[in-house]
Amino acid sequence: MATSVTARGEAPVTDPTALEFDVFTYFSEHARARTSATSTASARRITVETKRRRESPRSPSELTLRGAGSLAGAEVSAMAALGSHAARALGLGVDDAPLRSLLRAVEAAYRDVPYHNALHGAGVGQAVACLMLETRLRERLTRAEQLALLVAAFGHDVAHPGLTSAFLKASKAPVAALHADPVLESMHAARLLELADAPENDVARSLGGGDAERRAFRECVVFLVLGTDMGAHAGITEELARRRPGTLARAALHLADLSGSVTTVALSRRWVARLREETLAQGDAAVRLGLRAGDYGGQDRADPRPQSTAGFARGVVLPLLRALSVHVSGLESRLRALDVVAAAWEETERGEAPPATRL
Repeated sequence: MATSVTARGEAPVTDPTALEFDVFTYFSEHARARTSATSTASARRITVETKRRRESPRSPSELTLRGAGSLAGAEVSAMAALGSHAARALGLGVDDAPLRSLLRAVEAAYRDVPYHNALHGAGVGQAVACLMLETRLRERLTRAEQLALLVAAFGHDVAHPGLTSAFLKASKAPVAALHADPVLESMHAARLLELADAPENDVARSLGGGDAERRAFRECVVFLVLGTDMGAHAGITEELARRRPGTLARAALHLADLSGSVTTVALSRRWVARLREETLAQGDAAVRLGLRAGDYGGQDRADPRPQSTAGFARGVVLPLLRALSVHVSGLESRLRALDVVAAAWEETERGEAPPATRL
């Protein structure tokens, strides 16, 4: 996709299919564009109100409505703007209004945690759109599956508390009693469907086909979100080898969820720093509850050894990427990028990189 501005008050989307697409920068630029558009519209509204009040002081309600309308073009959600752009690039042909409304609600429902937040959700949504656009994956999926994959990607971690399922169960958190294993992914799927069920967010109606098509869309969203559990990783890789139906979309979302390892060294550094901050915070929470900091996926601040990102990239992400590339052409750039990032982390973890270039 070429550089474009999707609407007044949105950041320019500079080739979001590119490997180097930076969701951090996009969110910042969107916020600045939205603030600028809102300020301009507010100034215009004040000028209009002042003029009209002089001419017709008895009609303030009309002026208020006109002012609200002038602000409507400034999209409040970076996720909605990005998702709308992706849907158009994919040629999904869905109604833009309910899709934007759903993604606004999804972004708002993400929590303010270091890693599993709206930035991560948007990054995974962009990565999924990128995979569909740069490979022949779309040709293997129905239109309903493509839409479900896009929606599931943006909302796969909605309302994430920044804690692992194992920790939630060990600490007897209420959410662990409400949802079956995998606890977090079950909660995410339920929350995402709850948001999608709101009439103004019903993007599935664009598919046509009535209740049957909507039901298939919902089932696909749940299937995909549950597949983001790391406990499903080995099964997904095996299913790819067996060519089981529905596996391609699930593998694509799982890969996109791990996409911090297959982008660039600079982006990988930012994602890994955020993930470490979140796992350290869970370790602190564990200690407060009388648990060991390093258990249940947390990290102990007293342990100077971070988890190996190079080992994760080569031992977890690479086998999945290779398995998917057997079925979907066009992943060569991802394989090369993963090798570059893994090599950089290996250098850093051995302490061989000069301080200025360490991750």
